[in-house]
Amino acid sequence: MNRESLLQTLKEQLGNVNIAVEVGVWRGDYSRSIIKNLQPSVFYGVDPYEIYEGYTDKPNVIEFQDQANLDKLHARVTQTFNTFNNKLGHTNSILVRELGTNYASQHPDQSLDFVYLDSDHKYQSVKSEIEAWYPKVKVGGILAGHDYIERSHIEEFGVIQAVTEFIEQENLTLHTTDEQFATWWVTKT
Repeated sequence: MNRESLLQTLKEQLGNVNIAVEVGVWRGDYSRSIIKNLQPSVFYGVDPYEIYEGYTDKPNVIEFQDQANLDKLHARVTQTFNTFNNKLGHTNSILVRELGTNYASQHPDQSLDFVYLDSDHKYQSVKSEIEAWYPKVKVGGILAGHDYIERSHIEEFGVIQAVTEFIEQENLTLHTTDEQFATWWVTKT
């Protein structure tokens, strides 16, 4: 199973999805997949599109060379989200230019059906995002994330460590896809 086919499986589990969130939108490709497969009433794509101290996930990608390129990327993805609203009319797609940990506070606890984390992959960042977003997920909802791997092109990732600590603390069952850059997910109990 890869992260594309995972969405079909999760749709069966979740049924009607009211609100879905992706933290770490980048170009909006997986946002499109989430919207097409889960068909939420509202989709929030959250990404700061900002170069900030300590962020190293995509240092060799042209969009991350400087802030001007990230501003252009944000403008393109804004157009992409407008296209989602016109062509995938069942979902109100909203692009939010904000850090995910900051934006989580805008949602009441237990109000979200699906949250997908795919932004900064360092241990402390992943841990903070999980702590910020998990309370926002409804019982029976899904918290998931990308890049459940030890290391990438840049440095060691902290995803596995942060997720492992979280599932042990919450006594949850961890699931992963079987691809190179695996997705992890848990169902809130």
